[in-house]
Amino acid sequence: MTDYFTQMRERESDPVCQAEKALREAERRCEWLEKSIQEAVALRYRQARLGDLNGYPEISEWALRPEGFLILTGPVGTGKTHAGWATLVESLIQAERMRDGEDLVMGIEVLDLLENMMPSNTAYKGPDWWASHTKKVPLLLLDDLGRHKPTEWKDEQIFALVNTRYRDQLPTIVTTNILPADFKAKFGDAIASRMAEECTLVVMAGKDRRRSV
Repeated sequence: MTDYFTQMRERESDPVCQAEKALREAERRCEWLEKSIQEAVALRYRQARLGDLNGYPEISEWALRPEGFLILTGPVGTGKTHAGWATLVESLIQAERMRDGEDLVMGIEVLDLLENMMPSNTAYKGPDWWASHTKKVPLLLLDDLGRHKPTEWKDEQIFALVNTRYRDQLPTIVTTNILPADFKAKFGDAIASRMAEECTLVVMAGKDRRRSV
């Protein structure tokens, strides 16, 4: 028995064996990353990368060490949504360990999220699932905040989500066409204050990229 364990230790310390083990681990990680991107990232943005974002180093810096809110604002078509998804993809690439069966990131348009959270939603993933999951996922992208028509119920849902993630210090990406000067008027004091306290604000400029294609 002693000889067996001695042989196993010798084999594990063999450079060839270590190289084979590293290769298997790299292949497994590539498979996990591909699967995670397919499950978590919208089809149009699965190839989005931080290298696409010329002139916005603060987005790349935040992506490597996400804290608080990353708010991407600016006119329509300046690449805010692309940047948000690229940040999610980078988070998966940089993940220190693989977590099978556990979401590390999530991205959703606020209009779709509010619709999914409606009490009338009787789908398998009902309103309680959406309300709970978006509050606890490690990294969340809220795309196009402010586009919805405000109601008391919608404002309550958005505040509850922002406040929970603020309280639990969970990094959150927000894209919006609302300019910083109008945050308070559009989102209210409570939401604007929480997003501003620990925030990386990036105003994206330029022509409408969609119309230039």
